[in-house]
Amino acid sequence: MTDRLPEPLERKMREMLDVQRSEPELVRRILEKALQRERERETLYSILRAVGSTVYEEMRRRSLLHEPPGPRGSPACYGVDGSRQVVGGRLGRYYILLSTAIVSLPRGPDSARAEAVFPGVDIVEVVDPTGASIEPAAEAALMVLETLTLRRLADAEPGVVFIDGPVVDPPARFDPGTAVQAVMRLLDAPPEEALRVVEEYHRIRARVVAGLVGRGHTVIGVVKRIGRVNLLARHLARLGIADASRVSDEDLVLALVAAARARGDGVFYTEPVEAASLPRDVYREYLAAGLRVYASYTFSPYTLRPYRVEVAVPRDAEPRGAVERAIAAAQGLTLPGQSLPLPVVLAHEKTRIRRGLAQLVYREVLTRASLPEGDPLADTLKALLAGLDEA
Repeated sequence: MTDRLPEPLERKMREMLDVQRSEPELVRRILEKALQRERERETLYSILRAVGSTVYEEMRRRSLLHEPPGPRGSPACYGVDGSRQVVGGRLGRYYILLSTAIVSLPRGPDSARAEAVFPGVDIVEVVDPTGASIEPAAEAALMVLETLTLRRLADAEPGVVFIDGPVVDPPARFDPGTAVQAVMRLLDAPPEEALRVVEEYHRIRARVVAGLVGRGHTVIGVVKRIGRVNLLARHLARLGIADASRVSDEDLVLALVAAARARGDGVFYTEPVEAASLPRDVYREYLAAGLRVYASYTFSPYTLRPYRVEVAVPRDAEPRGAVERAIAAAQGLTLPGQSLPLPVVLAHEKTRIRRGLAQLVYREVLTRASLPEGDPLADTLKALLAGLDEA
């Protein structure tokens, strides 16, 4: 038997064999596409290099970039996040593992330790013959559970509430056809009540967030993946900074961070912009609850990773004060080497359901359910079901 080579050499051998076994025409076409994508990326770099410097200077001139304020005492801080894993699928039967967590820092950055509680842990069974709707169903169940978790903070000491994700989450309405079954199982409610929760979800979430703001909390959404939105780019274009409209917010903010770095400037946050690009029927629920949502971009001074900060503000209030408090808290709670505020990092890690754990739980449930009963028909059926699961 031939001795194995060291893993890097084995890996290189596999790559060489994969190339040799591939059709020459396929290899040629893939290389052509790769070169095309490389040219597109080089073009994007050129655009961002020009846009970043131009827009950065113009935003500085118009005072649209601000230096983050310093720490403002040590208010209580909370991080809220949720996690889900979908397992199963045999005969269209899935299990959605859900968890939510609240991480508390009673004295903000001066806290001796973080305290974590897990108010929402559940397993929801959903039947989806094709599997096409299971992910939207899981998202709906998790968002309902996360909103209930936020409600738990209504009686907590007023402070800064960090949500891992947007304030308005998701930024669209649920499809009742995919969401009702999961919500019905989560709440153990009749179909008509589950349908009402799905249809009124954003009204419920808006009222929960408004209740927290009314009790003195500053509610912040930290959006780690900026995506292809154009909140800032469109705002700057309306102000006459036309170059900003050439790229999305994700690319624009990266270019601004690079320009600041090249100049030797420090951390900034952008002028707050109302998140009015949300679907009107969704945002209307937050307006009706007495709120407006404002967004600003900033970045970690340690890793330069940009992110969006969303702040829920009373509808008739001036937003700058709330955004300043949010930015001060976010920057003050970002530790050396970290890309995001500590409450967000901790809540994400505490609530995370790892894939291996979900699979282990699922297998153990199946193992117990598949033990022989001494009934030939039942035992054969269980063996067949277990075989389908392992296939």
